Amino acid sequence: MTYLTTTQAAERLHVNRSRVIALIRAGRLKATKFGNAWQIDPRDLAAVKVRKVGYPKGRPRKRASLFAAPAPSASFRCGMRHRTTERDQ
Repeated sequence: MTYLTTTQAAERLHVNRSRVIALIRAGRLKATKFGNAWQIDPRDLAAVKVRKVGYPKGRPRKRASLFAAPAPSASFRCGMRHRTTERDQ
């Protein structure tokens, strides 16, 4: 039986190598470590091949605040620095 490396498994799953390692560490993909390399049975790829698209449930999406004011421009900030007030006169 031939086993796959993490790079070969990543190519078959259309993900990057670090994602394959994350799947292994999470226990979603079976693999055996020989020395410094992971060996993956090609038949075990079917367990993680079907993935749902989008954010997982329970994870909040980052939203832009509706009440956030835009930052003042640099020319506005520079102009404010040189203004004098009634107290200064």
